[in-house]
Order: sequence, then C-alpha cells, then structure tokens
Amino acid sequence: MNLSADERQNFVNIEKDLIKYLEVSNNIAIGFPELFPAFNNIDNFKNTFGQTMEIWLLIKKTDQILKKLNDIGKLAGYITMEAAHSFYQTVKIAARRDYPGTRAIFDELKSVYYAGKPKLKRAKAIKGDKQPELFDMMEQHGN
Repeated sequence: MNLSADERQNFVNIEKDLIKYLEVSNNIAIGFPELFPAFNNIDNFKNTFGQTMEIWLLIKKTDQILKKLNDIGKLAGYITMEAAHSFYQTVKIAARRDYPGTRAIFDELKSVYYAGKPKLKRAKAIKGDKQPELFDMMEQHGN
C-alpha cells in the first residue's frame, strides 16, 4: 500500500509508546471482551493488532539491517576513497616528474577529483617526492 504525503502526515507512526498502548489495550480487551464497543469487532481488533506487531517487528529488523548496510557502505567508501586518494597523489607526482603519459591521466583525475574528500587518518598523503622508489620500480618494469 502506498500512502500519499497527506496520509503519511495524518496517520500515527508506529513507535514504542504506541506499541505499548496497543499491547495493553489488546490484553485488557481479551480479558474483558464485554467492555469492547459493540460497534467494533474484537476479533478484527485482535487480528489487526497481531498484524501491527508483525509489521512493527519487521520495521525494527529492517531499520537494523539498513543501519548496518549504511555503516558497511561508509566504511567501504572510506577505504576506497583512501586508495583512490593514494592513486591520485601518485599520478600527481608522476605528472610533475613528467613521467610519460601521466599528464593526461592526472588532468582527467583532477577534473573529477572529489572536493569533499575526508581527512584520511590512516593513510598518509604523499607529499612532494617521498616515494621515488615507486617511480624507479615503474621505470625498471618499462611502465
């Protein structure tokens, strides 16, 4: 079922306090069915209460899964960003040293470089020419 924006605002959200109220109402209605209003059907109430509880539990489980997926996504994004940043810095140094073909690669990377880059706590950014051995290895392998 899809609710409109207005319907979403008009219906109550399933929250812990609402669930507690529904649980107590259900328990008392079962114990004192004679107090349940004649214009309402207690069996329908019990049935919808059971469905509401199942939906609420599903929502809670889904929220937990979504939170974990978001955490995993953030961690994966951070790790990937860290590697991409290291690659960017390496290409930047290679382009500064006029390593063949790296200027075009650097220009392309620079055009899409993520401006909102996080502070990389675990990886130290490569500054200047602190990795000459990397370029020596590249030259030895003909890259």
